[in-house]
Amino acid sequence: MRDWQRLAVVLLEALGDRVAESGHPAWVYVAPEPGSEDEETFALGLSEDPAALFSRTAPPEWQAVGVVATGRVDVLVDGPGGTCAPRRTGATLRMSCLVTRQDGVYCKAVTSTGRTIEQPPESGAMLDALERCLGLPTNGSPTTPAAHSGLATPDKGRH
Repeated sequence: MRDWQRLAVVLLEALGDRVAESGHPAWVYVAPEPGSEDEETFALGLSEDPAALFSRTAPPEWQAVGVVATGRVDVLVDGPGGTCAPRRTGATLRMSCLVTRQDGVYCKAVTSTGRTIEQPPESGAMLDALERCLGLPTNGSPTTPAAHSGLATPDKGRH
């Protein structure tokens, strides 16, 4: 069985600086190595095209899709009338996230303050795009990934 969490860590270590310098994500897919009988051997494909996996359906042989990206860290604070509002902390993060066809979501993020996060996201436009690419149920809106603005989508249940 493939160690998907370890692969998420390796992708972040290998591509994190490059992604931060370029200012846009790197999209990843994992497929069996052509001609290999070994289940642990795989081919890794990369694209720096910002729309590489949006509105795309992964071929059945792809085992996982993912992204290495950067972002900022916001915290939710109590707002007026019981609402929550984001407050910028000034911290940034580098993260990798892999969604597999059968095993789930694997993530590694490191903030500029040194905090490490391995808890996978539960929702958001990138996660939604990765799940849709593999034909998996999502936690996002019923629109196509190309229609997303890049902001996290509200939790509307799995569909």
